[in-house]
Amino acid sequence: MLFYFPRSVRKYCDIFLLLAIFSIGISVSSHPHKLYPEENIYFFQGRCEEQLPYNQYILSTGNTRFYLNLYTPEITYHPGDSLAFYTSISTIPDISNPGEFNTAHYLKQKKVYHRLFPLTEITQWHSTHLPSFSFKQFRKSLIRKSQILTQDSVCHMLIQALCLGYKNDLDADTKHLFIETGTIHLLAVSGLHTGAIYLFLLYLFRYIGLYGPKKELCILPLLWMYACLTGLSPSVVRAATILSFISIGKAFNKNYIPLNALAASAFFTLLLHPHLLQSLSFLLSYSAYTGILTIYPLLHRLPGKLPPVLSHLYNSCCVSIAAQIPTLPIAAYYFHTIPLNSFLINIIAIPLATLFLYSSAICLVLPVAVAQYLIIIPENLCRLLLYTLRLFHPFSINLHQLYPTPVCVLLGYVCLCCLLYYLSQRKKIRLIYNILSLTIFIAYLTILNLRLSSQKEVVIFHLHQKTGILLNYKGFYTILTETPSVKNKLQPYLLSRKLKPLPPQNNYLGESLWLYQSHLQTSQDTIGILTPQNKIYAPCQSLIITGNLHPKQVFPDTMPISLPSRIILDGSNNKSTRLKWNVFCQEHNIVFRTTSTEGYIRLSLK
Repeated sequence: MLFYFPRSVRKYCDIFLLLAIFSIGISVSSHPHKLYPEENIYFFQGRCEEQLPYNQYILSTGNTRFYLNLYTPEITYHPGDSLAFYTSISTIPDISNPGEFNTAHYLKQKKVYHRLFPLTEITQWHSTHLPSFSFKQFRKSLIRKSQILTQDSVCHMLIQALCLGYKNDLDADTKHLFIETGTIHLLAVSGLHTGAIYLFLLYLFRYIGLYGPKKELCILPLLWMYACLTGLSPSVVRAATILSFISIGKAFNKNYIPLNALAASAFFTLLLHPHLLQSLSFLLSYSAYTGILTIYPLLHRLPGKLPPVLSHLYNSCCVSIAAQIPTLPIAAYYFHTIPLNSFLINIIAIPLATLFLYSSAICLVLPVAVAQYLIIIPENLCRLLLYTLRLFHPFSINLHQLYPTPVCVLLGYVCLCCLLYYLSQRKKIRLIYNILSLTIFIAYLTILNLRLSSQKEVVIFHLHQKTGILLNYKGFYTILTETPSVKNKLQPYLLSRKLKPLPPQNNYLGESLWLYQSHLQTSQDTIGILTPQNKIYAPCQSLIITGNLHPKQVFPDTMPISLPSRIILDGSNNKSTRLKWNVFCQEHNIVFRTTSTEGYIRLSLK
């Protein structure tokens, strides 16, 4: 159909077609899930799909996936195990605070919307032997083998992460070191690792005499077996798909365009798993590789001809910078930090990690009797890699405390695309696009900062068995009520809104806003906060309950003349207290809200 349009119009049709495909993908990936009444009891009979850290599991029955958290670490299940038990089912609520890790969103990326609460003992009645589970069991055996080969805990953790894609056992200090130095991508099996395995297999096949494009197709089954062994993460699937397209094209003497191969890989991956469109691993992997294909040619031709050694170093820097630039907006949005000079550290870290990957893979393949003598090589490479990172860590430059909005991320990519569009061919009209996109970006940031500086709201955070209530008033804040050790939980909100402490004042805060005895009063609204230390009710429109105060403690004898129009409970109240207040609100026709079901709650001040 597109061939009937003129060539000048066809490129815009391609853009609209691409947007249509991604729009369909978003709608498919966000399909409504089945509802289960929480009061019912169900008999669950399914299998274990995935083992998460801290004895957490993803189970499945039919096409539905569930989340299970066991608090008994002595009992463990493995992927492929079939389980049966009676359970209640509840929807996983989104109860995170601003800037916190969102468990509900993380599980949603895995197509998990419900949580199981076992009511009887879990029976394991047989183990599934599907190919995917066989790969997971084989990975488990290799993990045990790595623990047998080396007594160095950090070494076998890195072997599990770099070779097998298993990162559940990584300690926080090691992970923090990789994050701060901008080399966290080395801990995730990605296109770098898949490409290294492909080159290793290619060299091995040529060494035994299997040389030629069609003979090299025998590598592809081994490559996909490695992808299945590492858990089929989006980055590995992307690399394996692209390498498959390249190998098939060479075998049948077909030319290929790298960007088309990348687009085809993304299309077929999303066709099978549409929910990956919201996956962080998918976004980082494809944005990094797109940067290598589009930005690297522009950087590579800048210096002209260089001596061989300098040319190699410059090319390594160009590849690292090209992969890093498109991932910066995503890193700022999800990790709130941007590494600026990590490409220099990667020049040394990537070769060391590649050698460590090769030597560790050889030790895992060989019998234990032989590998126990060779394991010293990956152990020393591990120590050298960590020593290098610790050596460069004081010199790493990072931008911290970044909290861009989704619109900021999109506008950042628009500016980047316009810049690349201009650098590819310097024309006046393309320069105008750059100026226009940058102007829109600056205008949006200005409007955003003005809006943040004019906010007036009370925020009730959801903290387990604790209280945190904060007043945001025109760029300043004051904590109304808190329990010890909660300030760190409030920091992401303060940083994302760029708030400063409100100077000490009397009850009057300005513009018809008064604060006295845990009551906040405006010209049109009154917010009361009751704590175990101050549980005397005063007439107000919004009442916040903390510290497990029951209705009879707040209203002991007779009902006051004026009841609040809404009652809010924070995370310091237990389930029994929430049920009592829910009944009280229903009896007196009061709006009832709780952070245990909604997450943090914002009350705008009029």
